[in-house]
Amino acid sequence: MRWWWSIPRPRIYTQDTQVGKYQVPVKRARFLTLGVARGGAHGKKEAGDYAFWTAVLKEPRWCDLNTGSLKKVRKMTARALAWLPAGDRFYRMAVEMITLDTAYRTLWEGILGQGANILYIRPATATEVHEWARTHLDDKRYLKVRKHP
Repeated sequence: MRWWWSIPRPRIYTQDTQVGKYQVPVKRARFLTLGVARGGAHGKKEAGDYAFWTAVLKEPRWCDLNTGSLKKVRKMTARALAWLPAGDRFYRMAVEMITLDTAYRTLWEGILGQGANILYIRPATATEVHEWARTHLDDKRYLKVRKHP
């Protein structure tokens, strides 16, 4: 059983979204990958329905996110509450680099280029969501198990 599922595309798409001071196109897909969380790494305040989005980069960037080895990053997957715009989670990294974790500085400034390095955002695939879960174990444990509809 899976804790995420893909559903036919709802009408939450826009032509583009704001990430930092940049307008970024949102690509359409025939699906939207969702997950339901009872909470998150920061407690019950993170409960809700989440959509998973992938930002495809204009230029790949080399990054070491505490893995001990450099990796060429071509895209980044993140989750945001399902009712928020597609670019919301990527922009919130700017705030979280100050308030929570300096690793977000690497993501926001180094990889995303404060939004300038995002070519477009699209719904995440099942494979991308699985990869996100492997690197977000504290959040994954709060996600409810769902069957594919």
